[in-house]
Amino acid sequence: MKKSNLISIFVSGLLIMAGLSAQAASFDGGNSGGGGGDIRCSEYSDMVGRIALVLNNIGQEKVSETLSVVNVKDLWQIKKGLRCIPASKLNRQAFSVPSTRITRLMVEEWQTLSQREKYRLATHELAVLAELEGDGEYFISDELLKIIRESGKLAIEPVVSEMLTKNPDGSVTYFQPQILNSSGVAVAILGDHDSSFTSLCMFLGYKKDFGGDYQMFPRQEELAWTKDGRLSGFGNGHNSRTIRSVTCK
Repeated sequence: MKKSNLISIFVSGLLIMAGLSAQAASFDGGNSGGGGGDIRCSEYSDMVGRIALVLNNIGQEKVSETLSVVNVKDLWQIKKGLRCIPASKLNRQAFSVPSTRITRLMVEEWQTLSQREKYRLATHELAVLAELEGDGEYFISDELLKIIRESGKLAIEPVVSEMLTKNPDGSVTYFQPQILNSSGVAVAILGDHDSSFTSLCMFLGYKKDFGGDYQMFPRQEELAWTKDGRLSGFGNGHNSRTIRSVTCK
């Protein structure tokens, strides 16, 4: 065989292999790790992974106390096979197919969501992939988030409280709650209106509040609770109410 023919066959082989590789990449989203080569898809996949891992660490027995239909091992297996494909034309935030373990994610809308909203959507899609929920249903995923939140093993929303008490009636009391500011610093939460407790409980994902109490302090943009239960900061002479505790259910 002539040398020129050998070279031609070799080059043709390379082109075929390159074409097959490109085709495989297109079907896989360009990333075997589940993120499809898109940073927003990667964040979604990572969140699903953290949710599945935390539920696995919490344990089947604890989860079954509230949700007997959920198998935490199954959720972890689903995460291991999850693939996310970036989408731009859906009539919803995401669309998941259990049989293929694929989530098509509206990535432009995803990046506008808060951390709490992202975790809620990721938990919902995981429940859909496990065939526990349908589109628009959150009755399982919201309970899963409540279990995770009360375990203290994952910061779902930017509200922190070093003291959290689970009450006999199923409610939870947050003492000296703080919210993370844009710099990631925990600061006290102002509550100048009677609806502040309700708003905070709803923000945390609960359905109702059972009240709480305040501590008066000169107004200032960012106050912080100290370890001995005092508010630190420099006020400007105008009094403000800072939430000292809140009970939600």
